[in-house]
Amino acid sequence: MQFSEDDLRSALQRKDPGPEFTQRVMARVAQQTVSQKSVLKTGNAKDLERAGWQSWFAVSSWRPVMAGAIAAVIFAIMAWIGIERYQSYIEQVRNQKVHEEMQARNAEQQAVRALRITSAKLNHVFQKVNGTPSPEPKIRRQSL
Repeated sequence: MQFSEDDLRSALQRKDPGPEFTQRVMARVAQQTVSQKSVLKTGNAKDLERAGWQSWFAVSSWRPVMAGAIAAVIFAIMAWIGIERYQSYIEQVRNQKVHEEMQARNAEQQAVRALRITSAKLNHVFQKVNGTPSPEPKIRRQSL
């Protein structure tokens, strides 16, 4: 049997359930609220089990306990996140200090090397100007 698109559209169209449906739903909602209120007033454990897990949270003696437990869990999670972020920040600062120290050492080594080269060149120039013979053989060509 083949169905056309028109058949499907007509089968899936919205249909008004009528006023009886609304009355039945409202009667059932009212019945459930009355039964839950009576269960909460009595506080009987068996009645609470029958009422479902929502009524367990609704018991007034459990509300402070649940609020405290939720607050403790949230506090613990936030503290853990804060500690993790602080440790990563400290590690980042340490790495930055190590990097800066390495750069300072390299700069110091380069400065010392530059001063040694400068000193050698100035000594060479001073010897040339004063005419003192250099300890190097004359065969080798010296440059400024």
